[in-house]
Amino acid sequence: MGTPTIAGAVTIHVPSADGATATDSNSGETIGIIDINWFDPQLQALLTSLHFTPSMLPIFLANNVYLSQGAPTLSNCCIGGYHSAVSNSAGLQTYIFSVNANEGVLGGFGDDVSALSHEMAEWLNDPFGNNVVPHWTSPIAPQYGCNNLLEVGDPLVGVTFTISGFSGSHLQDEAFFSWFARQKPSIGINGQYTYLATFTSLSKHC
Repeated sequence: MGTPTIAGAVTIHVPSADGATATDSNSGETIGIIDINWFDPQLQALLTSLHFTPSMLPIFLANNVYLSQGAPTLSNCCIGGYHSAVSNSAGLQTYIFSVNANEGVLGGFGDDVSALSHEMAEWLNDPFGNNVVPHWTSPIAPQYGCNNLLEVGDPLVGVTFTISGFSGSHLQDEAFFSWFARQKPSIGINGQYTYLATFTSLSKHC
C-alpha cells in the first residue's frame, strides 16, 4: 500500500442540531457525538475538495469523537468508525472514518487504533460494501442483527489485543472467510475461524 501521507488537520463546524458533547460515564472524559447522516456528506465533500483519487485511501481520524444514528445523544451513540465508497468526479472513491479514542472511553471499544484496524480490515475485504455471504449473527455483537455482508470486524467488535514489542496500541480480532462461509475445517491459519480463535464454531443461520 506504500508509505502513508499524513495530511493537515481539517476543521468541520458542526451545527448544534447535528453535534453535541457528552460525558462518558466509564472514563469521565468529554466525547463528541455527531449525527452520521449529517457528517458523511461533509466527508464526501472533502474527498473532492482535497483532491483525493481512487488510487488513494483517505482515512479521517478524530480524537474521542463518535457518530450517532440520528440525533447526537448518548442513546443514539456510538459508531466508532465506518468505511464507504462514493462515485464522484474522480471516480469510485473509497474512504474510512475512525475514532482515535483515549484508553477506556466508552468501555474501550475504540481505544487508539482498535476501531481503525476494524475498518481497515473490512475495507480490504469489502471495499464497496457489496460483498455478500450467507446470513450470520454474532454472539459477541448482536447489534448487527441478521447480516449478510463480509464485514470481518463487525462480529468481533470490542475483542482486541496488543503485540509485544510492536506497539502498545490495540488491534481488533477479525473473522475469517470460513466463519462466514461455514467451511469446516476452516482454511484460516491453524484451522481457526478468527485471528485470535475467539470463535470455535461456524456462524449461525438466521
